[in-house]
Amino acid sequence: MSKDLLMIRVIVPIGRLMSAMLLALALCVRPVSAAPQDKVRVSQLSDVNFGTVGLAGGDYVIAQDLCVYSSANNGGYSVVATGTSQASEFVLVSGAKALGLEVQWADSAGQQSGQQLLPGVALGGQFADARQHQCNSGPPASASLIVILRANSINSATAGNYAGTLNILIAPQ
Repeated sequence: MSKDLLMIRVIVPIGRLMSAMLLALALCVRPVSAAPQDKVRVSQLSDVNFGTVGLAGGDYVIAQDLCVYSSANNGGYSVVATGTSQASEFVLVSGAKALGLEVQWADSAGQQSGQQLLPGVALGGQFADARQHQCNSGPPASASLIVILRANSINSATAGNYAGTLNILIAPQ
């Protein structure tokens, strides 16, 4: 694995419980660091808002299209995701209470589902269609980040302010 890496931090705060049956969720995506010599580049990250989530509803899926560029000969890259819990799981916490998240990745834009990411496990074999580091030529986006709040996690939630962080590491391959 190359030492030229780009880390993206995704912050997932959950707002106050509006009533016993509603939960407000938001997903914020922010780059952590990027140096001019990086061999991968991610752009088009923005905040994602789950809006109001009902406890009796189904799964909530938020997909975000990104521009992922890799200078590797074939445009290849790998993705590693970790959460900030002790076991690096994808969770939102409020005190001792936790709400699990599922994170998926697709190496094409416009996807509502992808390959499930496991905490700390590299998902290799991804290929960037981006021809330019800002996706100014070629496709306007080249990957999808999908965050899922499953109904069983929502239904087991209790009132509180939940927050968590999702770290995404992209490396040329």
